[in-house]
This record gives sequence, C-alpha cells and structure tokens, in this order.
Amino acid sequence: MNTLLKYPGGKNKELKYILPNLPMIINRFFEPFVGGGAVYFNMDSSIDKYINDKSHELINFYQNVSDQNNDFLSLLKEIDDNLISIQSFVENQKKYLIHVYTNFSLDDKTPLSEIIVQFIDDNYKSIISKNSTVVDNENYKKFLKKNVLDKYKRIKNLEIKHGKLEKDEDVINNIETGFYAALYTFLRELFNDYIEHNITKAQHAALYFYIREYCYSSMFRYNKYGKFNVPYGGMSYNHKFMTKKIEYLKNEKVVSFLKNTKIENMDFYDFLEKHQLQSDDFLFLDPPYDSEFSTYANNTFELDDQTRLANYLIKECPANFMLVIKNTDYIQKLYPEGIVTSSGKQLNISAFDKNYLVSFRNRNDKKAEHLLITNYELGL
Repeated sequence: MNTLLKYPGGKNKELKYILPNLPMIINRFFEPFVGGGAVYFNMDSSIDKYINDKSHELINFYQNVSDQNNDFLSLLKEIDDNLISIQSFVENQKKYLIHVYTNFSLDDKTPLSEIIVQFIDDNYKSIISKNSTVVDNENYKKFLKKNVLDKYKRIKNLEIKHGKLEKDEDVINNIETGFYAALYTFLRELFNDYIEHNITKAQHAALYFYIREYCYSSMFRYNKYGKFNVPYGGMSYNHKFMTKKIEYLKNEKVVSFLKNTKIENMDFYDFLEKHQLQSDDFLFLDPPYDSEFSTYANNTFELDDQTRLANYLIKECPANFMLVIKNTDYIQKLYPEGIVTSSGKQLNISAFDKNYLVSFRNRNDKKAEHLLITNYELGL
C-alpha cells in the first residue's frame, strides 16, 4: 500500500532493507514516530496496529482520512478545482497576459500595477472555480494581485540579467506560476491562522495535505512565531493536480486500514507506556535524526529525547524492535553493539547506504550514513 502524503525523511527507498528483516512473528505492530508511514502501510492488514506521532497536524490528517470527514474531502476537491481553474483561465487569457508583459518589458512607464489590479478585479470570478466557498475570499484576491505583479517584475529583471526569453511559452509559464503561488500563499495563510479564519479541524487537515504536496522541496519549516513559511514549490508544480490522490484518500482499503488502527498523538514514551508492549509485539522506530537541535512539524526532539528513547529500548522494552537512525557519534554511544537489552537479547547494529546492508561490526567503513539497530539477529 502506498503512503498518503509527502513526508521529509520518509523510508520508501529503505523498505528493501527493512521489510525483509522484520521478525517472523508479530502479534501487534507499534510505530511511535509514524511520519509518512512507509513501513506501517506495508504491514499485513490482519495485524493489530498502533501508530503515533507528536505532530497533531499529521495525526489530524490520518484521523480525517479514517473518518472520511465531509469537510475534509470537500475542501480538498475545492482546492483541486481551483488548481484546474487557474490552468484554464491562464490558457484563455494567454494572449492578453503576454501582451501586457511585452508592453511592460519595452516601456518602464507602463502602469503595470494598475493594469494587474484592474485585470484581477475584472476577472476574479473566472479565476476561481464555481461553487468555491473557502477559496472565494478577498485575501485570495489580494494575493493574486501581489503575486502576479511580482512575477511580471521578476521576469523583466531576469531578462535584464540573462537575456530575453526566447518563447512566449516561457513567459506565460512564469506568469502562470504567479497565479498558482497566490493560491498557495493564501491557503498557507488559512493553515497558519486557522482560528482567525474559522477553519475547522477537518478543513485544516485538507490544507495540511495540500501544503505538504505543493511546498518547495517537501520542506516543513516554521518561523519563530510558529508559522509555516516554506514558499510554493515553483513552476514544475503548476499542472500538478490532486484528483488521483484524493481518490486514493477515499480508497476502501486505505480507509479500512486506518479504521483498524489505533491512532494516537502524544509523546513516544507515553504512547508505549499506555499500550504495555509484550514480548511478541514489534516496535518500529524512525525518530527525528540526531543533531544538536532537531525540529519536526513544529515540535522539538532534542538530545535528551534521544537519550530517553535509547534508555527505553535498552532497559525497558520487552518487544522486538527495529530502529532506523542516522549514524552519528552520539547515536553510537547511546547504542553500544552487543549490549544485552531488557528483552534478554543482544543489540545488533547493521549499516546501510543506497546500495547495500551489512553488519556494522564487520564493516571497514564506519562512516555509513544510516544504522539499522535491532534487539534480534538479522539474516544478513
């Protein structure tokens, strides 16, 4: 089963190392840092599954997919309809939009700001899709005026620096990006200021999914005020629509899979303590990577948290576990290979990169990028 959304640090590419090395017997499956859920979505549907993440936005998304909430699905469709509407509108207005740019590029005295403002005011109802409710907003109109105007100015500056764009298609593609960036920036504002804009939890989950799909380089970064501030992904995203992905979010197997999963939103230790793992359970862990300070989804995961996690796995965990983590000096100190864990089994460490998985003990190059740590032996 495919994952539902883009997620930084997702483990889709590492599944070839992870899945063949899972324990033969799994009574219950636990994942306290589920993220994009690459491993979770590949578990057998007959196994009892428990997932958790500290990110309330992520868990809210999974819960709304499970519930098939109408507000959630309706806003996703409205956003997708507006993405398609932009493409149609720009195509229909292509000649005029290029004409405006040609005049502006040849004459600095062209009243560009007034032209763009009037154009957006006159055509706003044609830009948005029919039956728009959330998107039909004066703030969106303001973002359209600003982003499209900025894009015209940026094209001209780029031509001054690098030479004239050879094709009209290059010009219109850049202008079109301004329209898509305006929609993105407006929806990002709704996501950040959801209380002020009376956005429901279900609608917030839809905005979260859209932003995950369309933000630059799939980054998720917040400013010091806790506002998500990654810009629009750029021109390559312009004709990327959500229609097929929305259908997948409504897929019966996906919905059933989530409905038969216990979904939590708490600290990893509280999650594991709550469910009292047993020896025949399996715990998969893909925590935020060790760094001096790690932030994920506006939550912090610091070195003390890495230590808490290691102490639980080595001193308290009765179940089989697999930990995938970046190889750092700090992590190597937390997980000494061969130490006997609370389950009575030794700690085993393997290293992997893009091409292969090998026992860390027998590896000449100790600078492997990732480690796979278990309290059971792998069949390498």
